[in-house]
Amino acid sequence: MYAPHRRDLLKLAGLTALQWTALGCRSAPAVRRDLSASSALSPPRSTGFGPLLSTPGALLDLPAGFRAVVVQRAGVDTLDDGRPVPGCFDGMTCFDAGDGRWVLLRNHEMGNDAWIDEYGYSGQRKVVTWSAADAPINPTKHGGVSRVEVDRAALLAALDRADAPKVVVSTRMALTGTDCNCSGGRWMDGWITCEETDSPGHGYAFHVPSAAGARPTRLETWGRFKREGIARAADGTVYMSEDHPAAGVYRFRPRSVDAPFDEGVLEVLCVPGLADTRTLPPDHPLARGEAVEVRWLPVPDRQALQVPCRAQVPEMTRFARTEGVLWDGQRIWISATEGGRLGKGQLWQLTPSGARVTLRCAVEVTAPAHLSLPDNLALSPWGDVLVCEDNYSSDATVTHQHLRGIDRDGAVYDIARNPQNTPVTPGEAPGDEFTGACFSPDGRVLFVNLQGGRDETIAITGPWPHLT
Repeated sequence: MYAPHRRDLLKLAGLTALQWTALGCRSAPAVRRDLSASSALSPPRSTGFGPLLSTPGALLDLPAGFRAVVVQRAGVDTLDDGRPVPGCFDGMTCFDAGDGRWVLLRNHEMGNDAWIDEYGYSGQRKVVTWSAADAPINPTKHGGVSRVEVDRAALLAALDRADAPKVVVSTRMALTGTDCNCSGGRWMDGWITCEETDSPGHGYAFHVPSAAGARPTRLETWGRFKREGIARAADGTVYMSEDHPAAGVYRFRPRSVDAPFDEGVLEVLCVPGLADTRTLPPDHPLARGEAVEVRWLPVPDRQALQVPCRAQVPEMTRFARTEGVLWDGQRIWISATEGGRLGKGQLWQLTPSGARVTLRCAVEVTAPAHLSLPDNLALSPWGDVLVCEDNYSSDATVTHQHLRGIDRDGAVYDIARNPQNTPVTPGEAPGDEFTGACFSPDGRVLFVNLQGGRDETIAITGPWPHLT
């Protein structure tokens, strides 16, 4: 995600049709619904769960039958040791902790003191005032990961009554002193958090186990760059995005799939003959929704001691800010938040098949009122892809931040809308962005964050398709 002051600089406009190319995506065998192929250029907008209902004072605008409660607020609720919960909630995942508890591992996208002052957090008691017991990676940085234990029964009861009693059992910092922890990816036993920065000594991924008291590990073998998110394919290859205007798409191939954090090869994606997807020729196969085979070239200096990783391989193909990443059981999805002819976003698919990997542009946004600036991605229990919007500016077509879904027919539908969209001046961001969407282990609760002035973790429940 970009910081708030950058959003004011972006005045994005335009309203045409929402252009889709064939999704051709099937979900993993464990997922109940498949995303079937669709070749329609402008499919009708899906009704999904029905229209979003606006209720005065409601946390979110939701479809009929859905309810939401706040799980935790930054700067208001406290850690176990009494310090305020830090803010800038971002990427997140959820695990079963046993004993009727769920564990949220949640990023905090904050930098150093200058960052805190620039973005107005210094007066809101949201800074990580880490203690010596936290063993911060770098005492000058305020990013990190919090570990939040939630009482499952209490939360479900709160959702049934649509009230907000205390449902959090424990909140501790699992990682402190890192720089701008933006997104990441679920791991087998925890969370991979990513530093979205090129600052010296930072730009790493960290493995944060879900178990209480487990120590995080810095993954130097995966390289150092402005990493946003990761996803692990079935063969053990780790695919990674980079939030930069001229971003690369990376993969790490471990020497042994049983030792994914040990030695391996860091590579960057190359579409032969295509230097930049941001200037994609209209007659290129990718512009027509066709899949092309890609090459992977090694990054010579993965620690980027002198030159950033994205500038070391001249043949690499560049993307317009790659952010959300997910593995659906057969393909890697990657959002390019400012991709496409309007700069309003694209969703790319990488499909491994033995030694071959193909790339296709599954979605290009040309109707911002339907979908705009896709960021974090998540896979629902019924097989649809969830998309968190991160709009930096409002206009006639973009008036709110949404959490959207993409159904098996390739149509977009609404899941939630942030009703608080009151820009002080024209063009400001339309309210806090959605981040960190993830489902509870039993699939009954969707957790999501609002990052910005509210800084809340919210739980949503309702008649999800896999429960009806």
